[in-house]
Amino acid sequence: MGISYLVDIYRGDMEPTSLEKFATYLSFFPHLVAGPIVRPNELLPQIDTPRSPRRVDTSRAFYLIAAGLFKKVVISSYLASNIVDEVFADPSQHSSLEILIAVYAYAVQIYADFSGYTDIAIGVALLLGFKFPQNFDSPYAATSLQDFWRRWHMTLSRWLRDYVYIPLGGSRGSERDTYRNLLLTMLLGGLWHGAGWTFVAWGAIHGVGLCVERFRREHGRSTPFEEQTRLDRYWRRLVTFHVVCFAWIFFRAETFGVAWDMITGLSDGGGTASLDGGPRAPDHRARAPPGRIPERPEHLQVGVQPARGDAARGRARLRRAAPRGEHGPSPRPATSLVRERHRAGARRDRHRDRAPHAAAARHGDGYVARRKPDGRRPDRNGLDRARAVREAGPSHPTTRCACGSPATRS
Repeated sequence: MGISYLVDIYRGDMEPTSLEKFATYLSFFPHLVAGPIVRPNELLPQIDTPRSPRRVDTSRAFYLIAAGLFKKVVISSYLASNIVDEVFADPSQHSSLEILIAVYAYAVQIYADFSGYTDIAIGVALLLGFKFPQNFDSPYAATSLQDFWRRWHMTLSRWLRDYVYIPLGGSRGSERDTYRNLLLTMLLGGLWHGAGWTFVAWGAIHGVGLCVERFRREHGRSTPFEEQTRLDRYWRRLVTFHVVCFAWIFFRAETFGVAWDMITGLSDGGGTASLDGGPRAPDHRARAPPGRIPERPEHLQVGVQPARGDAARGRARLRRAAPRGEHGPSPRPATSLVRERHRAGARRDRHRDRAPHAAAARHGDGYVARRKPDGRRPDRNGLDRARAVREAGPSHPTTRCACGSPATRS
């Protein structure tokens, strides 16, 4: 803003103002951080004009503030924390679909963030009686990069045009000079957003795109807007949107390495992450190098008890990953180990079912199980009778006969 004031004074576009008004212009908080770029000839005349509190458009001001807060706090913050930041932090751990969704999400996030803040700034200034210029006008509906910069951050676009592009010569020189001026303007626009080479790359992409569009337009290879059909406009919007999204990758990436990982992840399928945000389990079906046996999953290795449901999945994986041909003979398959464990478990279950009867036979009240003369154990009927007598209680004294079976005294 100070540069605008100095340049306008130097050109003679406005007269110098007092120190108090100039300090008010520089420190006017609604547009101080990231609001619309307000020029001196737009704000200083409003400072001199008296304002009536009764003529303030409060309904539009509160609407802009509420809409801006929703864009910035809800939409932008949600996309940043749940999608964008995680993917851009480590693109190699995400699939190509996740990277593509993250790029689209960042396009929405940065629009919601910038336009939300400017809406808040315009609304707050309107409550104070000041009118700021519009800053966004459906930028992703643009049919070309030139149209995009007429809709995106419009105050910045006009500032770059009037204070950078035109002083460099604009389109007054040769065609080569015009392309040079366009490219330098967009490179400086990238540096305006941040002192980093990724921002310079972002500006270079837009500069090269503007040069290509101008070349096609001047050499008759681009259809005029009046002759474009609806299908042509839809196609142009689609192409322009994806060029802008491609440039956003460099704008968001912290380094060229991250940007390159994002681009290569889009082309080769990315990493091995799942759509739920967590890392995928390693794929045990991958083919092993010749002469090597694929590593078995942990729950199918020898000495590891399989979890419930893992046995069937393990058998299927082993059938798919079993070495064939030159890999040599297979080791003892884990399916036989699983079958043996199941058989051992069944034997333990049968032993557990017989345990109560054996305990009753050994420790029954008034009854001692003895083997029969031929060595066989007593039958189940004898056990059942002993249990019935024990549950009935000693209503009559019991004695034992010579054969060892209980007898009641009448």
